[in-house]
Amino acid sequence: METTKTDKLMRGMFEICSCLTKSLADNKLIKSKILELEALILKEELTAREEKTILSYEKVRRVFPPLQHFYELFETHLEEEFVHDFLNGRKELRDYSLYNRFVKLITNEKNLAKISDKDCVLFIGSGPLPITAILLSMFTKCSVDCYDKNKIFANVSERVIKKMSLPNKIKIYNKKGEGIDENKYSVIVIALLAKPKDKILYRAWNESIKGTKIICRTSDGVREAFYERTDPILLKKYPAANKVFAKHDQTISSVLLIK
Repeated sequence: METTKTDKLMRGMFEICSCLTKSLADNKLIKSKILELEALILKEELTAREEKTILSYEKVRRVFPPLQHFYELFETHLEEEFVHDFLNGRKELRDYSLYNRFVKLITNEKNLAKISDKDCVLFIGSGPLPITAILLSMFTKCSVDCYDKNKIFANVSERVIKKMSLPNKIKIYNKKGEGIDENKYSVIVIALLAKPKDKILYRAWNESIKGTKIICRTSDGVREAFYERTDPILLKKYPAANKVFAKHDQTISSVLLIK
């Protein structure tokens, strides 16, 4: 019997998940297997019907959480490793392996929310490498405040911003996303890994003024193997204005809410 595209993809996800969960997965193995997962999913053009078929299997749904866990470890280690080299003068921002992917993502989000130099942006969940804030500032000349609840990540991010001579445009705060207590932001961007989404969205919505644009990142279809999607029921509580779906080598979709 001929192996279909969907069969091949599902089998690949099962094998990668099994390898990562049954072994002592060090950073080298995680990176190898996650890159294999990216190649498997992002290089395969699936129709809406094929994606629906894959997602209809409960066994597929069950491998998403462990794969998401390892993808988060992969991405965090990638950022930390890059930042170490960057701060020591061994690499430039463009050397970051996900640089082009983020350029496309930020370009999409800039156009989605029509972000300009007049905007004051809050980015929640900036991590050790605040690449979203950096690219937004570079592309639009807007000012960006970043929240990250991890004190180490916030301190590292601040060093990155200083090295790039951007402290006048980008500020880093060691603060929880659900701790928003200002209404000065015209745009709020919520990272996919920022949690708890329900509390962050509730606070962002209720603390903002009318007309504030909120970009909530999410994941769709088989790309949920990388990131947990933002609960669609949660998003329905707020008026969505538009959405950009991840395509080709993109892993993140962006939903625009307008207060």
